[in-house]
Amino acid sequence: MTAKRVHWGRGPSLPPFMRASPNTPATNGLDDLLSVTDSSAPATPPPLAFASNLPSTNALPKYRHDPRMTRSHTYPYYPYNYSPRLKPSSHLHPSLQYKRQIVPLLWDMSEEPTPQSVRALDGSALDWRCLSTPATDPHCKFMRIQCLGFNFWYPLEFNSRDNIGRPIAISTLDVLVAIYKYLQMPLTPLEYDRLGTMPGLQEEVARAFYGRCSRRPSARLEHTQGLKRIDCLLGNTVFFGLSLESPDLVSGFWQLRVGYSNHWNSTAR
Repeated sequence: MTAKRVHWGRGPSLPPFMRASPNTPATNGLDDLLSVTDSSAPATPPPLAFASNLPSTNALPKYRHDPRMTRSHTYPYYPYNYSPRLKPSSHLHPSLQYKRQIVPLLWDMSEEPTPQSVRALDGSALDWRCLSTPATDPHCKFMRIQCLGFNFWYPLEFNSRDNIGRPIAISTLDVLVAIYKYLQMPLTPLEYDRLGTMPGLQEEVARAFYGRCSRRPSARLEHTQGLKRIDCLLGNTVFFGLSLESPDLVSGFWQLRVGYSNHWNSTAR
């Protein structure tokens, strides 16, 4: 089997994240819905107490989603010149297709994609060979993906190459791995500061962080790694697929759809 490497687009480098106030409250869980995008840079442990000693959710102000934040970014932000050759195919593998209220497969994006974490819709083990098939038809060797919501992150860009550097078709698994790594990137000081422009949003991100840490077997290790992009999804970490909102969407982006799910039955954005 041919070995291959996934290559990433790069955003600007930013200074290391500084520790926030140690008095920030924290809790577990979140039922609100929100979607996001992407960024880059160094890490930072959040300034909160360890997840096992969290106060109740009443300790945090309720974040009220401003619909203008989503509407204003229906078309994703991208600072570079558009190249027509990068326009994505309209035919996605069924395991990646977004269909409202229906997840294409069972995957929590906070977990690395493996045969154990990515399951069929009935909860059974997925035939892992289906994820090695091309992500699009016709095959593509470059993809650009962005979430709706915040516009201060660079879009996810990646391609796939074999072990001698030749471009090859991106597989369905390549897409899942790229999304996972993208959302595992640490927040930067600039990103954290921008969260503060929405009242209560920094606290909600802290709640999501502690909830994520408390669900991991290595909770203490997760805590030391600090805030990550995945925490900005505010608990909406279920993969609902990719969509292309309009055939004339000039920037050629796939949109990453995420949602909150209780036992995988739920709502998507």
